[in-house]
Amino acid sequence: MPLRKTLLAVVAFLLLASSVQAAPAADDWTAPPVCVFGMPVMGAQLRTSKQGVFTDVLKAVFEPEGYDLVHRELPYARAKAEVAQCKIQCTLAIRDNVEGVTSAHAAIALYSPAVGYVLANGFHGVEDLAGQKVAHLFGSDIQRLLPVEIRPQPTYDLSSAVLMLDRGHVKYVVTDGTVLRETIAACGLPEVEFGIVPLMTLEVVPVFSPDEAGRHLCAIYDRRMRELASSGRLEAIYRSYGFPETFIREVLKGNGR
Repeated sequence: MPLRKTLLAVVAFLLLASSVQAAPAADDWTAPPVCVFGMPVMGAQLRTSKQGVFTDVLKAVFEPEGYDLVHRELPYARAKAEVAQCKIQCTLAIRDNVEGVTSAHAAIALYSPAVGYVLANGFHGVEDLAGQKVAHLFGSDIQRLLPVEIRPQPTYDLSSAVLMLDRGHVKYVVTDGTVLRETIAACGLPEVEFGIVPLMTLEVVPVFSPDEAGRHLCAIYDRRMRELASSGRLEAIYRSYGFPETFIREVLKGNGR
């Protein structure tokens, strides 16, 4: 082989070897850390038709920080238990309503429980709930939210709660007022026979696993929520889902805007 061709071949070989050495080995790739979000359904703002907004907010929080957010639909009671056991990293809860977790400061939603009752029986205030059978969705732990002792009647289906109320098996139902109206209609019952009175408005916050990873995620969440509120990104996400002005205003106010 002529000397010139030999030199060219050697140079080509060396360049190829150099590029192979520079390429990262497949074994060097590291998967990004994951935040598993157990999504509960809690009232009008957190039911299935609105779930995406909270996943979108949490993605806006964590993805720029290098985390993959994994949305996993779980019953509320199971989601709370799995966060406390560090089996998943995050779920949503009414502020101060879950023990043994790392609770965020910045609210992500508002929850407004209401009491439903048969109109003929009347309702004069939360004191009327004392000692009465009160139906609620399983896992919502209504007793922790009320200032009076009740006789809780948990149910897995709100339709069952409404039918128990209609038949006199319970005196009251406590749940989200909008969902309650829709359930009464879905049961084929005349809404004019029932009264629905708001009880309170509560903040919903993410809660994280009670370990180092959960505490780190919580710190990221609180910092990033302030940044998203300041930039206008948080407001844009809620508006894209058609949330009412009062909801948006209160959530933004709770995040420093």
